[in-house]
Amino acid sequence: MEPISTAGVLGVLALGQAAGHLLNWYKSKRDGSFQEQQTFLAGVREKEARRSHANLLARDRSLAADRAREAETAYRRTRERDREMAAQREQDARVAHEHALERDRLLADTRAREATVAHRRSLERDLYLTKLRIEEAELAFERAQQLAVVHSQVQVDTQRELQRLAREQANSPFADDVEKVREKVLEKTGGGNRPVLIIAPFHYEDSGQRNGTAEPGSTLGIRQAWLTSAWSLDAEPFAGLVTRPLIWPDADMQTIRTTLHDLPVILVQGQVQANTRLWLSLSAWNLGDTSGTRIVDTHFPPMLLPGAEAGEKPSPLERLAFEDHIAELVTLTAGAHAEWFHILKSGRAPRLHNLLPADRDSDRRVLAANSAALYEVCAERGIVSPERARLTQAVVLAEGGHEARAVDVLRSSLALLGSTTAKGARDPELADLLSRLVRLVEERADPEAKRLFATALDELREQALLHRFGWGDL
Repeated sequence: MEPISTAGVLGVLALGQAAGHLLNWYKSKRDGSFQEQQTFLAGVREKEARRSHANLLARDRSLAADRAREAETAYRRTRERDREMAAQREQDARVAHEHALERDRLLADTRAREATVAHRRSLERDLYLTKLRIEEAELAFERAQQLAVVHSQVQVDTQRELQRLAREQANSPFADDVEKVREKVLEKTGGGNRPVLIIAPFHYEDSGQRNGTAEPGSTLGIRQAWLTSAWSLDAEPFAGLVTRPLIWPDADMQTIRTTLHDLPVILVQGQVQANTRLWLSLSAWNLGDTSGTRIVDTHFPPMLLPGAEAGEKPSPLERLAFEDHIAELVTLTAGAHAEWFHILKSGRAPRLHNLLPADRDSDRRVLAANSAALYEVCAERGIVSPERARLTQAVVLAEGGHEARAVDVLRSSLALLGSTTAKGARDPELADLLSRLVRLVEERADPEAKRLFATALDELREQALLHRFGWGDL
């Protein structure tokens, strides 16, 4: 809304005064003629129109002057504002320029410091890398020296080991290396299920011979005697495993035992002294630890070679007879060792004493007594039942000619056998053992032994009857 000017106010006042005069005139001339009134009114209107026009012109002039003044004021204000804005813009530009300069200085300083730090770090990194390369070169040099030393040591150790293996192979009683020997023996023994019989060529001390095949006690005679024996299946002969005589018995035996330490082995060797005396020995291990040790050594008494006393060369028949004698000793002793193995491994009933020829009663008695004693170990280990062990011992003793001892074994086991005999219908093996014992005693025992045996049988029947009725040892 525009403000009211002075001309406008004056015009309004003039109009008010004219209206008042007109009203007063009208009141005084109320009673005049209409024509006069009209004329008067027209003059009044004309005056009023002139006055109004003059007032309007004055008002317009006043408004124009006011607008001019306002425009001038606005122009002055606009110029002042423009000058102020220009000054402000100049000041802002100056401040922005100063800020830009300060920022550029700060950025330049920062870049300079960063460049300095980066350069210093680059120098430090280069120095560190240089030191690292030097250290790596030193370590590589030391490692190369150590590798050279180790390589040299390995070469020396390898050479020593090769020399040692060569010496061992040269001195070894075996033809093959240790792994091959073990592989062959494992195959021969069925994984250790039966002993292997190794026959080493005999060593002749003075003659320097390394092969005993052409001399008394040859491996051929022993091997053939074993193969033709009735108990040849109890052990597996292995000719050619040991290819030279055991020149150094202790060292060679240690080598063989170390190589075959966990396999059942029976080893035969002989040393001929001064081409006159034979020292025959037999070593066995892993047969059941019957003597409290893993190794059982049997040394035969020294034997003179045929013709040694007379100082004459023996005839072929004499040599063959001597070799047969040696083969017989070795075959019987090795058979006893093999039977010990089977008794203690599976509880097999002794049978070697029954396989001997009829003219070997003394050997049969010894073998039967030893086998019966071993069967006691089977009972202690739980391989066979106590009652079966007792009856088997009695039968073996009776078969070996120890009828009195068989009766003693039976009498000492009446309480144990009584309860078992009461079940004879359900245990045919024990009944068969008892029948064999009765037959052997009746056929071979003397009258006193038969009387004691009959008494023992009566007591056994009584014990069996008591156990059958559940009365035990009443």
